[in-house]
Amino acid sequence: MTEFNKSKWANAEFTQEYRDNADVYIVERRRLLEIMKSFYSYFLGNKGYNTVLDLGCGDGIITQELLTVDKSLSATLFDGSADMLNKARERLKEVKNIQYIHASFQ
Repeated sequence: MTEFNKSKWANAEFTQEYRDNADVYIVERRRLLEIMKSFYSYFLGNKGYNTVLDLGCGDGIITQELLTVDKSLSATLFDGSADMLNKARERLKEVKNIQYIHASFQ
């Protein structure tokens, strides 16, 4: 058993509770997402075909937000939690050019 499998993040009940309360746990989460999109637009938005590596992608919200700025981007989403990665797949099911990797990066 890996260290990740011993963590709370390997527990589907815990990850559901986190998703339900993420805006509470991460102070000003919405504002941070807007800042990230602004940085992406400024530094990469007009550069053509971009690829994003979303380490610890969780439910895929960051990639989803970046897609509102750049619909042509491709992404690799990487997470140790099978439950979170499945939620990312659900969230981004209509998007092409997405790869999903279930692995811990310990």
